[in-house]
Amino acid sequence: MRPRDLRAHPARTRQLVQGLRQIRCGLALDRYDGDVSCAEVLQAISFDFAKLTPAFSQGLDRDLAKLARARTVVAQLEHRG
Repeated sequence: MRPRDLRAHPARTRQLVQGLRQIRCGLALDRYDGDVSCAEVLQAISFDFAKLTPAFSQGLDRDLAKLARARTVVAQLEHRG
């Protein structure tokens, strides 16, 4: 599931998530980049996995500020379980 799709259709998303949980499906949030709108999606729906955007995770070896941000986002995700 992509954050923009979830924000565009919140009621339908909740119905879909309820149905998927009833049949014991795991949920993955795709293209997570840690921005505020993505964080809001994580507050609204419990996901089993969060997949980072390629742009967010590329070049971490060359950009220390980006690496620090990535570590913060991962720590926040781990804290959420």
